[in-house]
Amino acid sequence: MSIEILSEIELLKVSGFSSILTIIIGFLFFLIFVILVICSISYLVRNRDSADMRRYLLIVFATPFLTSLAFSMVYLTTELAIASCIDGVRVLGDIFYFSVVTITTLGYGDLKPIGTCRFIAASEAYIGYMLFSLMAASFYSTIRRLVV
Repeated sequence: MSIEILSEIELLKVSGFSSILTIIIGFLFFLIFVILVICSISYLVRNRDSADMRRYLLIVFATPFLTSLAFSMVYLTTELAIASCIDGVRVLGDIFYFSVVTITTLGYGDLKPIGTCRFIAASEAYIGYMLFSLMAASFYSTIRRLVV
């Protein structure tokens, strides 16, 4: 008699979460996070001259986190509803870890996207590249305005 140890992802798949409801919930969470990211970027652009430094720094550091969380929801939804999305995922935290590594364009190589998720990961890396460039330029502009 052997006891099989299932990962968290496999348990979610076995328990019946791979349905159209999963796709809808994942898509809604993704939309919510995308709206939050767009609002925070528009705040940075609109309030460059009168930015409260604490609020500004919160938005600068929260935006990449929210973007990683949004893409984690996309990966999780794809993993549960369609097929295996990321090779090497055992626990739910691995999906967020993969998202952070991808958005920062580190690419350690311990987890690899498979199939459709290769396009999603490439999109996330490109968005991360643009996001960090925008944040660095905006941060430099704000600091320069405060010093000069």
